[in-house]
Amino acid sequence: MGPFYRIGPKSARMTRINRERSQEVRVMRANGKSTREIQELFASLGIEVSQSTLRNHFQQKPPRRSGPRKLQHNIVTAIENATKADDELTAHGVKRKIQADFGVSLGLSSIRKARRKLGWKYGRTRFTPMIRDHNKEARLRQALQWIESGETWHDVLFTDESTIALEHFARFSFNKKDHSVAKPQPKHPIKLHVWGLISRHGPGPLVIFEGIMDRIYFETVSSRKLQVHTSGNILGQITASSKTMTRNTARLQLELRRRE
Repeated sequence: MGPFYRIGPKSARMTRINRERSQEVRVMRANGKSTREIQELFASLGIEVSQSTLRNHFQQKPPRRSGPRKLQHNIVTAIENATKADDELTAHGVKRKIQADFGVSLGLSSIRKARRKLGWKYGRTRFTPMIRDHNKEARLRQALQWIESGETWHDVLFTDESTIALEHFARFSFNKKDHSVAKPQPKHPIKLHVWGLISRHGPGPLVIFEGIMDRIYFETVSSRKLQVHTSGNILGQITASSKTMTRNTARLQLELRRRE
């Protein structure tokens, strides 16, 4: 015959003991009340509490220790200013700077948390091309001349090329004392060049090639690709413009203009 279980009504939800009730538990315990008697007394008041919970309140818990707050307003301001002055400054660098300036030793997690609260996010660096001041003025004058002349760019092909290298650019990886792997890296990785264009007619075809786009190859690409993109127009009627052109490509542009 199996074990016998008593089936009774569903037990009521246990009530959490607040600070005042906790003090009453300790007073009754000091007066010699047992855990069972204290539980029955609370039950008569409509408070359902377990005996294990009562035992946890027999002794008063010591107050939580809390030292002076380290991340005060002046230190948070110093972290903000240090990050603005050097956006590549690591948490270790901020820790050393705060230690030297204020004599306070902060944890790395506290510094990272403070930076996140200030709105700083660590990510990939964005680069912009470096342009000299006189080049900026020259470009502005050229843009104003184009606006005054009513340039519409309807007869211009904008071309550009990009290089894609089959190379591994990871700079960080996990390693252990007994597990350190040196990853192979080719001295001359395989490279592919992509050449494309855009004009009033929309984006043009892409050309993927290896090596250098010399004069002969450029003429071949131009005769096959550009005429299709310009709906059968003659290449000599199109003014080609590119951000980066090789020397041979630039010579070909001059010859195309002379043919006009």
